[in-house]
Amino acid sequence: MYEEGTALTRQLEQGVLNAVDDDTENAMYDALCQRLQQAGFVHYEVSNFALPGYEAKHNSSYWNGTSYTGVGAGAHSYVQGVRSWNPDDLDSYIRGINDGTLVRESETLTDKDLYNERIMLGLRTNRGIVLPSSVHSRSDIERLTQEGLLRETAEGRIVATQQGLHILNRIIEELMID
Repeated sequence: MYEEGTALTRQLEQGVLNAVDDDTENAMYDALCQRLQQAGFVHYEVSNFALPGYEAKHNSSYWNGTSYTGVGAGAHSYVQGVRSWNPDDLDSYIRGINDGTLVRESETLTDKDLYNERIMLGLRTNRGIVLPSSVHSRSDIERLTQEGLLRETAEGRIVATQQGLHILNRIIEELMID
C-alpha cells in the first residue's frame, strides 16, 4: 500500500518505482505465503507469520478482544467494551502525568461496534470467527463460501481462504452491520 508521507509513496510519485498491478501483487503475496509455510512458518494473521509457538502475544490481544492497558503518549487501552486513549502529544502527556491532570478520552463500544470489530479483526486471523446463527450475515457467508472466499472449519469457525485474503477488506465490509 502506498501511504501518504512514506518513502515508498515518494518513490512512486518521483517515478523511481512503478505501481504493481493487482494480479502481480496477489501472485507475489501467494508466493510469499507458500514459501514461508514451506519453511515451517504459520500464517496466523493476514500480514503475520511466525514459527509455531512464536506468534505475537501483543497483537493477539487486539484480534481476540482481550483487555489490555496502553502506557505512553497516544497509547490505547481496552477493558470490557470500553476503549480509552492517552493524548498524542508527548508534552501534554508528560505534563498530565506529572501534575495529576492526565485526561484520557474514551468510548464505550455498542453491541454493533463489538460485532463489527469481531468481524474485522477475527477474519484477519487463521482462527477466524464464530457467528451466532441469528446474525443477518449468514446468507452472505454462505455466498462467500460458495465463491471460494471463505470456508468453514470443522469447529464451525469461518476463515478466509487464500483467495479471500486478496480481497479481505471487501469481505469484511460486506459482513459488517451498518
